[in-house]
Amino acid sequence: MLALLRQRGVTSDLPSPTGHIAEEFSRYDAHMCDARALSAVSRTNRLRIVQRLLLAGAR
Repeated sequence: MLALLRQRGVTSDLPSPTGHIAEEFSRYDAHMCDARALSAVSRTNRLRIVQRLLLAGAR
């Protein structure tokens, strides 16, 4: 449903992290891939959750 709403312009994507936050996400993604052997879909979903938590905490 969310993908359809984004496709129609009703809602937007979350802002992409930049700077040191993006670097930390990259390291976390590498850890989930190498140490935890998670699939790309699982890693993407987990990174999205972490990003939402961080953005909610910054408000």
